[in-house]
Amino acid sequence: MELVLTQTHPMYSKSKPNDMYCYKMAELIFPNAKEINWIDKTLIPSKDASGEIDYGNIHQLYFENGSYCIWGDLGHLEIKSLEPQSKVN
Repeated sequence: MELVLTQTHPMYSKSKPNDMYCYKMAELIFPNAKEINWIDKTLIPSKDASGEIDYGNIHQLYFENGSYCIWGDLGHLEIKSLEPQSKVN
């Protein structure tokens, strides 16, 4: 996924000449996932300004009732796993 980093993030750098923000590619990893439920699937690809496929944004990620819940343009997922980890490239 592509992230926008703020100035407080340790990997923040000044944005590139044609970019509005500091963008970095990253992975969101759910280790040892036991169960994944895609409750409301609204995954609709579009093309961003550079012509790349874009699946929208994640609006919320929170822990509730033993699952990590993701809400966003892709729909609603519930994942039972160990605490998620991120890896910024």
